[in-house]
This record gives sequence, C-alpha cells and structure tokens, in this order.
Amino acid sequence: MISDYRISLAPMEGIITYIFRRAYVKHYGSMDNYYTPFITSPVPSRREFNETDPLLNDYKGLIPQILTNKSDTFLAIAKQLKSLGYDTVNLNLGCPSGTVVSKHRGSGLLRYPDELLPFLDEIYKKADVGISIKTRIGFEDTTEFEGLLKIFMRFPVKELIVHPRLRTDYYKGPVRMDVFKYCYDIICDSGIPLCYNGDIQTGDDITRVLREYPKLNGVMTGRGILMRPGFVRDYVSSYNNTDSVYDGKCGHAGLITLRAFHDDILNGYIEIMSGEKPVLFKMKEIWSFLGHSFTDPAGIIKSIHKTKNLLEYKLTVRQIFENALNRAAY
Repeated sequence: MISDYRISLAPMEGIITYIFRRAYVKHYGSMDNYYTPFITSPVPSRREFNETDPLLNDYKGLIPQILTNKSDTFLAIAKQLKSLGYDTVNLNLGCPSGTVVSKHRGSGLLRYPDELLPFLDEIYKKADVGISIKTRIGFEDTTEFEGLLKIFMRFPVKELIVHPRLRTDYYKGPVRMDVFKYCYDIICDSGIPLCYNGDIQTGDDITRVLREYPKLNGVMTGRGILMRPGFVRDYVSSYNNTDSVYDGKCGHAGLITLRAFHDDILNGYIEIMSGEKPVLFKMKEIWSFLGHSFTDPAGIIKSIHKTKNLLEYKLTVRQIFENALNRAAY
C-alpha cells in the first residue's frame, strides 16, 4: 500500500463484520488486508460462514482468523477455507476474553507453552495454507515473551502480528513498547515478517511507528478505524506528498462519505436482522466508537444511546450530520 509497508484492518468480534468491511471497502478501500472475526468450528455457523463467503466478501486481501487450541480442529477449518479459495489463515493468540482464556484458547494458550509448541508443530506440518499469528506478549508477565518468541521462530510464520500488551492488560494502559523493541530486534533478523498492532488511531501514529521501526512489514488498526474511518485513506493519499497527515476528522466531503458509509452499514443490518432491537443494539455499539469522528464525542454517543427505536435513531443521526455539515461550511 505504501512503499514496502502493509496496512491491515484488525478483526473485532461483533463489530467489524462482513457488513462493516463491505461498506468500508466501498467508501474507503485503503487496506491491504482485512481479518475476519475468529472462526472456532469446522462446522461454521451461518454468521461465521458469512464472514468468509466469497460472494459476500468480493474484495482482495481477506484473511480468515481461527481460534482453537486443537490441531485437528484448526486443520479441518483451514481445509474448508482452502476450498473457498483462501491461501492464508491467521491463528488468534491474542483474544483476552475470560471465556476464551479459560479454555486455553486465544491469549490463554500463551500461558501454556508446553501445549502451544506441539499444537504449532502439528498445524505447520500439515496445513495446506500459509499461517500467520496474531499474539500478545504474554499472559501476565513480559518475561514470558522471550520463550514465546523462541517457539514462534521454529516455524515458517507467514506474518507475526504483535499487540504489545499482556492478556492481563486487556486493552488498558500504554502499549509496552520496550517489549516490542525487543521483539523487533529479534524477529526482523529472523526473516519472519513483523506487523505492529496497538493504539494506531491516526496517520501520525502510523508515521511514528514506521519511522521508529523501518523493517516492519506493516501495521494493523482496529479501534482507530472505528473512531475515524477515513484516517488510513487520508494517510495513504498524503503519504507521497507531505510529511503531515490528517487525523481523520471530517470536513464537508469527509462527512458526506461518512454518512454514506454509515447508511450502508445500517441498511446491511436491517436486511439481515430480524426486528429493530438487534439493529439498534449493533448501531449503538458502532457509535460508541464512531462518535469520535465528531467534535463532541460524548454528547453524540449519549444522544445515540438514548434512542429507543429505529425512527428515533434515524432522526438523531440525520440531526448529527446536519449539524456537523453546517459547522463544516464555516
């Protein structure tokens, strides 16, 4: 996308769905790779299948993510995905959810290297697809990461995506860049492509990370796109022209695009969901991030969460955009 660097959209369970990604590609289309929410079973639910159905995801760069600690389950899912045309899958070793961790899955598996090593050995030996890994830097102590890196480096990892927080950090507190620096120095000399993930919310964040770590394969953003959907597109478009980049705040043209993006997401959920309540819940969840595209995030989010039905919701959204467009005109 930009020189030798790649920019990826992180998977976020229940939020960055195929409906969201399809609208994003249509209106912003600035990512190299898009990762699906995790798949857990070789017999996928309708929701899981929709995330990888080529007819619903007709754009380049989609990489399915798998969440399991069972090699036979992983291999069965990977085989099905291969039949759909995917040549790369991603292993989730980062999810901090309590229900996931308690089953030794996601970041929970990082706590048990004696289980992780044979699991990786089996899937890398037998899978007929490339396997990238998305990981945290340990479960509860950063000293765990040295041993984890030694395990990862034993395998032909397609890409190692590192979120430099522990499982016990969840998404709180600063990212642990001292540990990421340690990882960078080791992994970039190993030949394994390395991707940084964590608090990438503006174009300046991308610039800062890539300047400090020029050997990176790329960066990944999730919450940043939810808060300011246009910031990566603006960053890419300005990359070759100036050292300064936009922060994703919307001018008039940006607001028009954002409204169309929002409307496509809303209409997508209305089409597939039964009843107003599930749609309203889904859109309120999105607005808890999207409100940050406006000058009064707290007020915007509060007004959205007060709506009780889709009619109220649509009227509130219209007023939000009209107010923002009027301000942008001056």
